[in-house]
Amino acid sequence: MTTKSGVGPLRIVAKASAPKRHYLEDVSTYQIRNRILDSNWATFFTAVHKVTGQVVCVKFLNPKGPLAEGAGSSASAVWRQQFALETRIMRSMDHPNVVRLLAHGSIPGGRLCLVMPYFSSTLSDELGRDITDDRLIAHLTPENRPRKIHPVRVLNLIRQIASGVGALHKSGIAHGALNPENVLMTSTLGGDPVVSEFGKAKWGEKSLDLDTALLGRSRYESPEQMTDPTHASVTSDVYAIGAIAYRMLTARMPTESENSVLGAGVDVTEPFSRCIQSCLSQRPEDRPTNAHALRAALDDSLSTWQA
Repeated sequence: MTTKSGVGPLRIVAKASAPKRHYLEDVSTYQIRNRILDSNWATFFTAVHKVTGQVVCVKFLNPKGPLAEGAGSSASAVWRQQFALETRIMRSMDHPNVVRLLAHGSIPGGRLCLVMPYFSSTLSDELGRDITDDRLIAHLTPENRPRKIHPVRVLNLIRQIASGVGALHKSGIAHGALNPENVLMTSTLGGDPVVSEFGKAKWGEKSLDLDTALLGRSRYESPEQMTDPTHASVTSDVYAIGAIAYRMLTARMPTESENSVLGAGVDVTEPFSRCIQSCLSQRPEDRPTNAHALRAALDDSLSTWQA
């Protein structure tokens, strides 16, 4: 693969034993097109299937810094384990609000990669930038300024996100990094949310010893994650969903003292506001027990909803 030009061949053959619904049925040959994103530990490209013409996203394991110096180091081995876990999680999921795995493998040299559907936008594109100091807003371009979303659409989006994350939780998986950038959208305007990115995910109680500085931090992390970045749990995911809902409704980030959307002047029903506020509880035990329970609470709030 030629990373400088962003163009080069990639051949990935799906395992015969894998469920067909998760893999391309023909020979998985892709032509790499454009680099679309660099994170601290992965690089993303668009690619085209040479036979079907399907446009996809290819994610390569590409940790920065000392981890890039050799695949044989113990640190590199841990990152490869986490990438393998991400692949297993995606293989196990079959839910419309969780990103699908189309294929996975490696390129010459051993760099791991996975293939997923390509989405041109994220929830973050709809919301603009997260700003904690209002004085900065005037310096932003209109497309970057923080925006609200209509409460009826927020309820619909949050129910779908909770449904997708609830499917993860039913399998014992904690996402650990929910935020608007990791929620893909099926269309630029009015699309449905698709949860992606499992770089911090846990399956069960064991955590891999990842370099948390390389993973990065998010304003949507729960208080317990702020204290210990490896403390991903189903209740920390619930907090993140609540923070996303609050951000969509108010154009602001919640704080410990300001976490009521009714208190922020948003016209929603009290049960819906109370549901979001419970997600943002400082103590994990005071939140809904998981995203499936949150989805049920959101459904209950519909009985008093007035558009």
